Amino acid sequence: MKEVLLDTGALIGLQRDRRAFLGLLGSVDRRGIQLRTSPAVLVEFLGGSPRALRSASDWLMSFVEVGTVDEMIGRRAATLMRASLDGSTQASPGAIDALVAAEAERRGCEVVISGDRNDFDALATASGRFKVIDLEDVVAP
Repeated sequence: MKEVLLDTGALIGLQRDRRAFLGLLGSVDRRGIQLRTSPAVLVEFLGGSPRALRSASDWLMSFVEVGTVDEMIGRRAATLMRASLDGSTQASPGAIDALVAAEAERRGCEVVISGDRNDFDALATASGRFKVIDLEDVVAP
C-alpha cells in the first residue's frame, strides 16, 4: 500500500484526536505512504469544521494531497453510485462517497473511513478495485 484515501469521517476523527493523527503521520512516514483525499471531501471537511477547530482542520489538511475531479471521475462516480444503490438495499452512498471511490480506483489505493461502512462496502463491491479499511485499523499501534 503506497497511498490511502481519507473520507470525511476519517478526517473528522483525526481532527478530534491529535495524538491519533500524529501517530498516523509517523506510521505513514515510516512506511512511505501518501495521505490523499478528493476535492469533495476537502470541501465537506473544511467547510463543515466548527469555528474553534478551523485552524486544526487547515493544519491537518496540509499533510493531505487533494486529487482532482474531472468529467471522467464524475461519470465513474455516478456509475459506482448507481451500481451500489442497485446492488444493496442497505447502502445509500452519496455523491461525495462515490467521488472518493472513483478517486480510489484511479489511484489504486485503499479508502480509510470512519463511518459509512455499508455505503463504502457497497461502492467497493461495485468497483472491485479498492479495499475499505477502518480508521482504527490504520492508527492502531
